[in-house]
Amino acid sequence: MPRTPLGNNDLGARDIFEERKYYKRAVYPRDLATPIDLWYDQSIPLKNKRLYGRLNHRGDAVYPSESILKNIPSTAGSPRAINFVATAFKAMALHIQKLKLNNVASDSGFLKRFEAKKGWVSVNNLYHKHVEQMYAGFGQNFVTPKERSIRNFKTFSDVFMDFSNSIVGKIPFTKTGFIKSSYCSPMISGLCIEIADLSHSDDPDKLAKFISDPNFRCYVDAATGFGFKIDKNAPWRLVADITSPQMQLYMHAYGINEENLFKNYFYVAHRLDFDIVKFYMLQFYNAFVATNPLTAVPYVINKNHTISLIGNRTQLLSSQFDNKYGDMFVLEVYARLRLGETRRNLDSHQQKNFLRHINARLKHLDKSKAISYINDMTNKTKTPVAANKMDAAKDKPFIPKAPAPNPSY
Repeated sequence: MPRTPLGNNDLGARDIFEERKYYKRAVYPRDLATPIDLWYDQSIPLKNKRLYGRLNHRGDAVYPSESILKNIPSTAGSPRAINFVATAFKAMALHIQKLKLNNVASDSGFLKRFEAKKGWVSVNNLYHKHVEQMYAGFGQNFVTPKERSIRNFKTFSDVFMDFSNSIVGKIPFTKTGFIKSSYCSPMISGLCIEIADLSHSDDPDKLAKFISDPNFRCYVDAATGFGFKIDKNAPWRLVADITSPQMQLYMHAYGINEENLFKNYFYVAHRLDFDIVKFYMLQFYNAFVATNPLTAVPYVINKNHTISLIGNRTQLLSSQFDNKYGDMFVLEVYARLRLGETRRNLDSHQQKNFLRHINARLKHLDKSKAISYINDMTNKTKTPVAANKMDAAKDKPFIPKAPAPNPSY
């Protein structure tokens, strides 16, 4: 039996690093079915396990439709999961009950009341709270010191981009960036169910309440038999393994397989990013105007005398924004946000080239192609394909730098 791990978020940086390393190396039993590591592991067959259930096969950020979620009977409210996951869990719970009745497992510890405590979490709610917190920091640290320079939406957007450039490498703004970050919970996937409400940062509880429990081996075997993996860093979390034959039996009952799961059940985040970025920028600006309706406008009387006149800032309707700024304005903002979120530092020539490709797709194809191009170029390193022969003749290949690894959660 390993010593009790001491890792928790109250430790200093060096101590927590050593304790997390000890837990990762020595605490989880090696003779049991391999768990899934949602903190560190990026190996196959569940490629990039840290983002498991949040990326489709192309590496696009995704989240499930609420229409395919199913309630799980529980005394802890109404946790939900994707339909086949909820069905598999219900079958596992019945199996656990039989094991206890047959004295194969004891009716004690975490199996005393085996039920779902937590399930799917709405990414829309998490993301909205995240953006609200960002706006609070934006207002306090950027808007207030530069309030006098903001006269309209354009000058406001310049301040917003200064703010974004200072933080997006660490804190994402787009929904795509949020889903791929440590700020987003793996519970948004609908593929996870938690049977306890414990702190993910408290390593001693993981050992005392689960791993060292006499029922733990039986629990792991049952989970494997119904197509679940145990989360190594939260052993009370069951994660549906869509590659396992056992889980695929439940998937097939709903007409779903590993290949069509994300196509049929999930939204692709970047396809909605344009409208979301536009919406929140307008919300930010109009909230600023509501709080700061007046502005001092310099008025030159002569070359030696300038006075300040009080002017009114006016809120901006979506239709007014469209007429004055247009789609390319938002696409440029979105492109710069995604480049920042993926930590791709482009020189001025590369940025100009990138934006020219985007504009060509908007002009010669459509907005959705321009958005997909931005997503492709910030997902992977590749040479862009020109939108038409004219672009192909005049543009040099644009190859962004690879992104830095995302932080673990």
